[in-house]
Amino acid sequence: MQVMSKSNFKVTTDEEIEIAHSGQYLLNLPIKVDESKLDKKLLKRYFEEHHHENLPEFADKYIIFRRGIGIDRTTDYFFMEKVDMLISRLWRGLLRITRLQRFFVRKPSIKTKKEPKETDELIPDGDTDDLFVERIRIENLQISTRNMLNKITIQEPTFDRMIVVYRQASSKTKEERGIFIKHFRNIPMADMELVLPEKKNPSLTPMDWVQFLVSAVIGLVTLVGTIESPKNDFWDLDLRCEELIKEEFGENCNFDVDDAVQKLEKLGIVSRDTIGRFYCVGLKRANEIIGTTTEELVMKARQGANTVP
Repeated sequence: MQVMSKSNFKVTTDEEIEIAHSGQYLLNLPIKVDESKLDKKLLKRYFEEHHHENLPEFADKYIIFRRGIGIDRTTDYFFMEKVDMLISRLWRGLLRITRLQRFFVRKPSIKTKKEPKETDELIPDGDTDDLFVERIRIENLQISTRNMLNKITIQEPTFDRMIVVYRQASSKTKEERGIFIKHFRNIPMADMELVLPEKKNPSLTPMDWVQFLVSAVIGLVTLVGTIESPKNDFWDLDLRCEELIKEEFGENCNFDVDDAVQKLEKLGIVSRDTIGRFYCVGLKRANEIIGTTTEELVMKARQGANTVP
């Protein structure tokens, strides 16, 4: 801690973490720490022996230092992010109308906002003037055709340097003694989750949920249409039969597929499965079931008559 202090690094506070969680910049994935993979004894014991004010609530598992500030600007269309923003606003509006905010909206973990002390100000050492950096984010974008279709520029204050210190949790067979020290540069404040240790797999964004639900609905409609509309099979079969007659005999006709299928079902050549789809026996078996047709008997009779001297 003394080395970090002499190097002008400061401990990241709960208030700064809450600010990071309250907005988004380029990172659009909910990220959480898998605390089961982190040791909870080393840092807890250290801060019990070396008192430090204004420690964050996660200080027993990992500690984040930051130094210096800057500004990051990015210009792009951000189409997917804009769609996410629209979905989020519609969702919040629905919760407000139905008065269900208390069941879905996460309450801030910081109940009272403390006045920042001199050691916690986000200004470089030696500066006496207040430094203000405007945060320009997509979630605060004014909805208009121009903003939604054209490029926009977003802006976020950054931490020039960030260092994360932690130890992995020990297993039953192996005791972890190594300490991890990770160094990051130019991290946007709203994307501070990037530096968190032992991150869990990110969950779905609002846009991901929309794509998933749309795909599920389309699949369900297709399945229901297949199950509940066997007439579609009749329609396809009717067209194919009429096309075959046109190609083979050059005649146009309105083929009565319903009557034909009923006769084939009675003969056992065509059957239906449990969901109403048709299937048929093989061609050889179908010929055996049908047997000798009247047309074939007539043709044989004619051929026999022609061969009589």
